Amino acid sequence: MPIISIEDAVAESDFDIIIVGGGTSGLLVAVRIAESKRNFNVLVLEAGISHENDPLVDVPGLMSRTLGNPLYDWVHMSEPQTRLNDRVMPLDHGKGLGGSSAINFMGLFRPTMNELDAFEKLGNPGWNAASLDRCLQKSLIAASQPQYIPATHEPIIEGLESLGIPRTSERGIGVSTCTLSVDPETAKRSYSASGYYYPKRAELGNLFVALNVTVTRINLEPTDDGLVRATGVQVHGTGSTDTTHILQANKEIILSAGAIHTPHILELSGIGNRNILSKFGIKCLVDLPGVGENLQDHGLVPTVAEVDSTIETAEMLADPAILEKHQELHKQRSGFLAGGITTLVAFIPASKLDSGSKFDWEKSATIESLDVGSDDIHPNVKKGIVKQYSILRGWLTDPNATEPFAQILHLNAHFPTPGISKPLPGKRYITLSPVYSHPFSRGYVHLMSPDPKIPPAVNPRYFSHPNDKQILEAGLRFTLGIYDTPSVNPFIIGIRAGKQEQEAYIKEQLTTVWHQSGTAVMLPREDGGVVDERLRVYGTKGLRVVDASIIPLLPSVNTQSVVYMLAEKALALLLNNQNSKLIWFLRQRRLCYKNIEGTEIAEARQYVLLYFNCDIFPNVQHRKTEAPVLLPKNPYCMPFGAKRDLAMNCRILKHFLNDILLVPFLRPIHIDHP
Repeated sequence: MPIISIEDAVAESDFDIIIVGGGTSGLLVAVRIAESKRNFNVLVLEAGISHENDPLVDVPGLMSRTLGNPLYDWVHMSEPQTRLNDRVMPLDHGKGLGGSSAINFMGLFRPTMNELDAFEKLGNPGWNAASLDRCLQKSLIAASQPQYIPATHEPIIEGLESLGIPRTSERGIGVSTCTLSVDPETAKRSYSASGYYYPKRAELGNLFVALNVTVTRINLEPTDDGLVRATGVQVHGTGSTDTTHILQANKEIILSAGAIHTPHILELSGIGNRNILSKFGIKCLVDLPGVGENLQDHGLVPTVAEVDSTIETAEMLADPAILEKHQELHKQRSGFLAGGITTLVAFIPASKLDSGSKFDWEKSATIESLDVGSDDIHPNVKKGIVKQYSILRGWLTDPNATEPFAQILHLNAHFPTPGISKPLPGKRYITLSPVYSHPFSRGYVHLMSPDPKIPPAVNPRYFSHPNDKQILEAGLRFTLGIYDTPSVNPFIIGIRAGKQEQEAYIKEQLTTVWHQSGTAVMLPREDGGVVDERLRVYGTKGLRVVDASIIPLLPSVNTQSVVYMLAEKALALLLNNQNSKLIWFLRQRRLCYKNIEGTEIAEARQYVLLYFNCDIFPNVQHRKTEAPVLLPKNPYCMPFGAKRDLAMNCRILKHFLNDILLVPFLRPIHIDHP
């Protein structure tokens, strides 16, 4: 279905699912639901535009040129950072179809298995490493290693090896060539719009996308059981369509607006901390103090070195003739523009950073060390943070842990550094940037006004926990050591940024890695959670969140692959009814429908009756159906299909003597009583 106007969306009016945000997760979820044979009409509301066939998005080597451009970037700014000389930080955030996947640095890295298991350990049943790793593998996003490898690539890897960091192709600790979201067939960026939406739009007549539309609130109506139901959204367009409209959703609303906009929309809708909402005259419909809290982000400090002028770096593209040459090479899927400006990444364990400080990091990994100044953190939110710190402390103390506490990012270019002049004409540079990869600091996103046009306050509270600063200082020392290794030093002319007085330099140069997350966190409600393990907003019906804001503990890797993983996991919850209970009865034909759950999206209660008679054991008599989806961990789980004896086991059958099994089914089926 082609892109429609907001007026067309209002006229269509019959939407089952409304997805707020056509970004990394939103488009994936929309396409998957639309093609699921459920016949759901799906509407995606995106505040930006389509960037189809835009070279600033498609060409890997031009990837940083969209940052700060309001056509591509929300251009959010942080609150002044008190521990960083009161600097206001740019927090770039993708705007338009594809969201941040259209403007990021394209890294596709997998979290460690322990990082994935942390989802479940923090109180989210079913979110374990085994299930999440399967979701990681489902992505349709094209991935490849860089088509262009610069001359500095192999020497830097060898330098890291000499410092004890192994070369690896696996997740976790080690140095490797980057896997990027670049299609090897076209040498173009692969992102959620090009990977999911554009190829499928013509064949999906039930998928609608409206652009230049801002959602200002979720409409909520009270229910008889004390909850509120999401019935629709209030929106306004931009420019000539700057009019407020109401769009109704028959079944569900899914918030995929990102870690900054999702909590803002929730608060504008009356879901959040009662005390915060009351300051702005917003009626609190659901008191959820975790909304907007638990903001986590990776932070980096760049080190910049001038290199030999014979080495190709991004600075050479300032020469029109060289740029034209590489534009032609890109058409042949080669050259600098085909590979991007980053080709390698290293993940560093705490033990390699600074063994003398490691004990201090472990001791200070407590809530008491978190300094949030005069800001109050709700007791429930504190409980959740304490549990997060417990996991981080375990990774610090475990000698066999595979969780890196620093990442080193390589750019074949001069990273922008405040207070240091721009690249000098004719010079070539590389950047190595240490990142603290498991942040201890916790910030917030909260509304500043009941007017939805006023952006929220975003305060990452960088360095509000001392571990982040100390780990970054150790990472900076480690990174500067790379330039002195025998394989790297010969092509280094001088260090341009990074050797200044350390504490002052870090305060002036720290910047975001654009991985904001955790602001509508998936945790138990008593731990400051906003959504449950099925991504349902507590206290509501028909409202879920699927984006980076649900992440309870930020993994060490770039968030792109993590968000695709979350979206795939969400689809399993939305479409496959995996929480249905397998119910058996002690007397044949005695039917009880208590506590049986149907498919949540459709809220249908359709069942397949399967029954057997012990007299003809071990055969199973049943109505011929397709195999239902059952809980994988249920001790009585078994696949049923058209064959009478499929997967029957004598030991299992003894549990069901003369019983009737009721299995919730995913589609309406006419069933005769046996």
